[in-house]
Parts: sequence; C-alpha cells; structure tokens
Amino acid sequence: MNIETKFFRFFNNFFYKTNSKFLVFQNNFGITIFFLFIGFLSGNLFGTILNGIRYYMSWDGYIGLILLFFIESINFIFYHNKNRKFFFFFRFSVKISKNNLLRSLNFFKIGFMFGLFIDAFKVGS
Repeated sequence: MNIETKFFRFFNNFFYKTNSKFLVFQNNFGITIFFLFIGFLSGNLFGTILNGIRYYMSWDGYIGLILLFFIESINFIFYHNKNRKFFFFFRFSVKISKNNLLRSLNFFKIGFMFGLFIDAFKVGS
C-alpha cells in the first residue's frame, strides 16, 4: 500500500507552509510588537499634543493632510504592485525590496493609526 496519497501530500504541504510561516513570525515577533507599541504610544501622544501644534499651523486641515500624506506614502511603498497601470495610461514602477526596516515602518504605522482610533474614542466619551 502506498502512503503517498493525495491527502497525505496535501497534509505535508500544509504542515510545511504553516511551519515556515510560524518560524518567520517567531523570528520577527519581538520587533513587531515593539514597533506596534511605539506606534500606539506615538498615536496617543499625537492626539494629546494636537492643541500645541495648532499654534504653529492655523488650520487643522494642514495637520490632517500631513498625517494623511505620511500614512498613504507608507501604504504606497509597502503595498504597491509594480505591474499596475497608473491613471489607466502608463505603468509606474518603483523597485523597493520589502526589508525589515520597511516592515517595521508599516507596523509603526498600524500602531499609530490604532492609537489615533483609541484616542478618538477617548474624545468621544
């Protein structure tokens, strides 16, 4: 009897992929949690010192635009597909490798946005 059945190969393949993803998670867990917490702290501090920033910028829309530009720039760099057409006319390609610094910046951004989200609940209550 042959034990190399389709189910057995599927189970081995699933186990191998799960194990490799777990090893990547295990190697990067500490730095990811660190940047999530630093981003969360920065988001809460940004909501706290927002009144102080208003003395230097006359309109709150500028603060929102700068924040939106920061978040969307990181999203573009991290999630950009190089084969996608830009404005339906030409291809726009940026070659950036997704190294650990970029992943850490993305986790900082996620923590920052979560901190702003929690700060909005604090203001609303």
